[in-house]
Formats: sequence, structure tokens, C-alpha cells
Amino acid sequence: MKNFIFALSAMFIAFSTSAQYDPKALAILDAMSAKYKAIASFEANFAYTLTNEAEKINEEFKGKIS
Repeated sequence: MKNFIFALSAMFIAFSTSAQYDPKALAILDAMSAKYKAIASFEANFAYTLTNEAEKINEEFKGKIS
């Protein structure tokens, strides 16, 4: 019975906190969505560096996403 009450309480808390509605956030997300839908394509260059002085490792990864 304790598990049932705990599960019911957890579900109530989860649903009450996820039921948030913010009109400003929705407007921002809609504007961002419209902006990205208007872009035909995009690309990004990235670099990732892994440095571990104790093991004397220095690695760099570079790439392009398009």
C-alpha cells in the first residue's frame, strides 16, 4: 500500500510540474522555429580538445556538420 501511495504521489507531482505554460517561452520557441525553418541549410565547424596532463594525452578532434 505504501508503494501505491508513493507512486500516486510521484505521478501527481510529475504531472503538476510538467503542466507549466508560459506564453513568453512559447513565443520565443515559435520565433526560433520559424527562423530555422526558413533556413535552407546550415553548417558548423567544431573542434574538441582532450588534455590529460597526468597521462600525457593531448588529442584534438575537428569536424564539420552540414
